[in-house]
Amino acid sequence: MQASVRGSASCGASQPRSSQACGISACLQRARVVAASQRQRLPTQAETVLAGSSVEEFIRRVPVAESNKANDLDYLTELMAIQQSDGPKAIGFFGTRNMGVTHQKLVEVLAYAYASTGNHIYTSGAIGTNAAVIKGALRANAPDKLTVILPQSLKRQPSESQDLLEKVNDLIEMSENDELSLLEASRICNRKIIGHVQQIICFAFHDSRLLMETCHEAKESKKIASALPSDRLASLAKRFAALSDPKDKAAALLEAGRAMSPFPESSKVAVNRVMGCTAQVWVDAALGADGRVAFSGASDSALSAGLVAVLSQALSGLTPDQVSAVNDSELAVLGLGPAVLTPSRANGFANMLQSMKKRARALAGQLPRFPSLLVTADSLQPQGPFAVTQAQYLSPDPAQVDRLVSLLSEKKMGVVAHFYMDPEVQGVLMSAAERWPHIHISDSLVMADSAVAMAEAGCKYVAVLGVDFMSENVRAILDESGHTSVDVYRMSAQAIGCSLAEAAESDEYTRYLAEAAETPNSMHVVYINTSLLTKATADSLVPTITCTSSNVVQTVLQGFAQVPDATVWYGPDTYMGRNLAQLLTSVAQLPDEEVRALHPSHTASTIKALLPRLRYYENGTCIVHHIFGGEVCEMVRQGYPDAYLTAHFEVPGEMFTLAMEAKRRADMGVVGSTSNILDFITAKVSAALERPHGDTLQFVLGTEAGMVTSIVRRVQSLLRTAGRSDVEVEIVFPVSSSAIATPSNSGSSSDGDGGSSPGLELPGGLAMLPGPASGEGCSLEGGCAACPYMRMNTLAALQRIAGALGTPGEVMLEAYRPRPYSERIGGKRVAAAGCVPILHMRHFQQKKALSDALVGDITSRHAKRSAAA
Repeated sequence: MQASVRGSASCGASQPRSSQACGISACLQRARVVAASQRQRLPTQAETVLAGSSVEEFIRRVPVAESNKANDLDYLTELMAIQQSDGPKAIGFFGTRNMGVTHQKLVEVLAYAYASTGNHIYTSGAIGTNAAVIKGALRANAPDKLTVILPQSLKRQPSESQDLLEKVNDLIEMSENDELSLLEASRICNRKIIGHVQQIICFAFHDSRLLMETCHEAKESKKIASALPSDRLASLAKRFAALSDPKDKAAALLEAGRAMSPFPESSKVAVNRVMGCTAQVWVDAALGADGRVAFSGASDSALSAGLVAVLSQALSGLTPDQVSAVNDSELAVLGLGPAVLTPSRANGFANMLQSMKKRARALAGQLPRFPSLLVTADSLQPQGPFAVTQAQYLSPDPAQVDRLVSLLSEKKMGVVAHFYMDPEVQGVLMSAAERWPHIHISDSLVMADSAVAMAEAGCKYVAVLGVDFMSENVRAILDESGHTSVDVYRMSAQAIGCSLAEAAESDEYTRYLAEAAETPNSMHVVYINTSLLTKATADSLVPTITCTSSNVVQTVLQGFAQVPDATVWYGPDTYMGRNLAQLLTSVAQLPDEEVRALHPSHTASTIKALLPRLRYYENGTCIVHHIFGGEVCEMVRQGYPDAYLTAHFEVPGEMFTLAMEAKRRADMGVVGSTSNILDFITAKVSAALERPHGDTLQFVLGTEAGMVTSIVRRVQSLLRTAGRSDVEVEIVFPVSSSAIATPSNSGSSSDGDGGSSPGLELPGGLAMLPGPASGEGCSLEGGCAACPYMRMNTLAALQRIAGALGTPGEVMLEAYRPRPYSERIGGKRVAAAGCVPILHMRHFQQKKALSDALVGDITSRHAKRSAAA
């Protein structure tokens, strides 16, 4: 297709610009040929009007202008006519990343035509629409008529864009935005382009809040703004907006709902339910022989039935691609108002659209599916090999549980384990905990506290099922609490590493802290998932406080509140740092009362002022959360737009943004710690149980898959207590399409001490083998849905270590003890020095303020060091 366009006699790039041989009409005619060759019928503007529909019948009092029956290509002709009437202009092109081949060629032809007739083309980046614009403008052989403004520096652009960008003469980098999220940087870049042009054209081939904002800002700036393809909802929006009386709008909705064709009782099933609706709402879709979608729906609420009718009439008759291109923001312009759309009904309305778009993609065979686990009060139904593996051990062998309980009680051994344990281990531990109280599964912060409680209850030993820094923390906190006689054991003689914790012990991180030490009023906020050595070393260089994923936002804001001119240095988790910066950048745009609700000492202006002094480390990631990047997030966006989205604060920005969008849209998302995610799921299930009808709730688990054990236990407990068999919960595992498994998970190692097999190696030498069926769910790019290091903690190792206690074999367990710290930092033992940042955090959690000692250290440390030098 590309060769035929470039070789066209009427539109070839070899034609001299001065002759204007490639006229606008010839180029547009060529675009028609391209469209025909793709065998795709393009949407017409006439299709945006619901002529003869039942909805129109009930709101016919609203005058409607005669529809322009030109198709999209003729609409491009109209745009060009406007352009030619006033002479050449500076034109900005904006668009979404994903687009069909036909639309790509149309955009290329339009950009070529504009550049060929003397117009100056502006765009941003080199993906999707932007790439098509650049290609079209380059064909015009007018390099001085193309300017590409990048939202960040060139080095931050995707590798696949580099070759195309090298061909652009006028390339402007906005490297000053490198510290911002891509979303915020793109928003700034788009505003800059708007300032340079007289006209913009937006191509919305799928939902994009930023694109809609850009188009709106251009119109507010009195620029000519055109959006393609045209949206069927726009016509309906004008009609409803013209009904000024809320009673008339409600009446129109009620009549529309009554006029809908009867919805078959057989279709009122869980798969057709719309999540996020207080009432019961069902939608279904069918694909006609002409490739167009027909929607139907129903609700047990009269007004909700009317909303279903509006959307069904608006979207029926479109192709699946056209349905997918409908923008959520258009729902707001219906102007139904709070009298008709209560907050809960507005949330449901948005989810109705998401469900319809999801069904349209499914009809077109475009719907990605992840493995999942359907949870009911009494059963588990896994879908896909990865889910089968996760579900396999949720109902453990009673004999295995009996053996473990007997062994732990005999040895007086407590167990603290992290949420990310393998489901096999967690299943047995949770069952055993019902009979032996000294077993606790939690996030890393609570593990050490639980160990102290076990020691105080008489336990002589504590087994730590986690990575090494967790066992080190437990050992140190026990020592500081006076329980030095309680022995602590890890589950492997080998190092149980952690990519994130190891990043904080690197020379690069030390240089990062050295830079902080040279900056007055610096405060270092270090993530709890680091070693005591890291915490001790950091505090010796910079005043340091520990944080968790659930309190990091408040910790940072409190630091700036008590030391307004502070510089905060966060580390080592790069994703959490970026997400923190992105979140606060968004908060800076909110009204002051909403900012104060987040933190009473701040306003939008104080948030804006602190952003340049918020720093984060750029080279530290958790291999678990790294998986939730571009490919996986796009699959979540396409396949699960109506599901509840959960994301750990450590995930990449793409997943963070998805979950935040879901949270803002209809309280359909959560971003936080493992505990926050569990609490969110609990709240949603509890709310469903308060309703009288059955429901199916779908949650995308944007964190380590080991959490599923705690989730299943909590959900089944709620369902059984309520005595409800009509409520189901589906847990979705967003696993990368390229997946690998550890040898230990494939059965090559029985004691968790690792093994040697050819294949990919993780940091620390842990070998990995291809094979997603084994359940590891790791991406070849480095991300895993299940942590391979956590998988070194096995039941076999726990039983073997416990069995050796109090026997001559105990002397063989020295390698299983946590790493001892013999060095002293700042005159203190590492354990004591490393606890200082933790104690600062505990003070903040209890008092909701930084301690006087920490504030005094922040404001005086640099001056004292300078004076001493």
